[in-house]
Amino acid sequence: MFFRQLRNMLRNILNILLVIIVWSCQDNSPVSDEFEITEQEEWTINNNNITGGKGLFDLMNTPNFKSVNEISDLNDSSKVALISFKKEVRVYPYYYTNHFEIINDFFDDHYIAVSFCPLTKSAICFNRKINDKIYNLIASGYLYKDNMVPSDENLTMYWSQMLMKGIKGEFADKSLDNFNLIETHWKLVKDYFPDAKVFNHNIKNKSIFKKRAESILGNADFTYGIFNKKIDEEIELFKYENFSIGIQSVSTTLNQRSAIIIGSKSMKFFTSYYEPQNVTLSLLKEDKFPNIITDSKENIYNIFGYAVSGPDAGTQLESPKAYIAQNWAWKDFFTILNIND
Repeated sequence: MFFRQLRNMLRNILNILLVIIVWSCQDNSPVSDEFEITEQEEWTINNNNITGGKGLFDLMNTPNFKSVNEISDLNDSSKVALISFKKEVRVYPYYYTNHFEIINDFFDDHYIAVSFCPLTKSAICFNRKINDKIYNLIASGYLYKDNMVPSDENLTMYWSQMLMKGIKGEFADKSLDNFNLIETHWKLVKDYFPDAKVFNHNIKNKSIFKKRAESILGNADFTYGIFNKKIDEEIELFKYENFSIGIQSVSTTLNQRSAIIIGSKSMKFFTSYYEPQNVTLSLLKEDKFPNIITDSKENIYNIFGYAVSGPDAGTQLESPKAYIAQNWAWKDFFTILNIND
């Protein structure tokens, strides 16, 4: 009990420090002085778990990209998020995304919002086309259980990032769709995706944001969580330690469907895919990377689940809802079905 109280006290201190940092680093944009949580009865969750204040972050819906060889601010271990549709790969380094926490983007007819919470260290790519309407998402400034709360740019609708569902407004209690995001480090991008486009931002006070990007709660332990629902808010967790020999895979059943989970501790990534009906997926040899999967129909799939050759070339495997976060964060949001030791 003492340690939990201490942890909560430290998080509250960190939340205050984050607000101060964000205020000091804004590009002269208006900042709300509202810290009272208004209209409390409209939240679908316990509003005692809501902290922070809205209007603290800038909207980013005009992202700028550079080539890999133009980026000099990152080191090999810098964490990045990868999104790919067909042959194009885009990279969103947390070092740059931290200034906004949500990056709105559009490519290959997909409207995406790449979100990163530096407290829970959870990165999720949301589909911002909801009911055939396009929304710009923004980090609201609120936190729910120390996790970022995305909102629409007018700050009228709110979602829990980690729960991936609405907690206030028009879409309350409704799930937010997502696209597969692969978290890894900058070295993998340089080695395997030299033609990728890299989101970047001319950051002021770079040293502050670098510290925020690399370590807010110290050296953290991370697990890969997959929504495996029999009822709402159930999660199955996978540890890097169990994927410590090159690239490894686990075949399992998720949401009553056959699936494969693939990960690598050394290459710092996880991803997962459902098996198509009457098809078995298996792991390729490591020297084939970034192609990682073959199937019983002799298709070859890359790390993003796209068939690069075979009878189904150009199609993409379906992914379960999944992402990486700090260990402590999962238990605050989910019933943990299993930790795969």
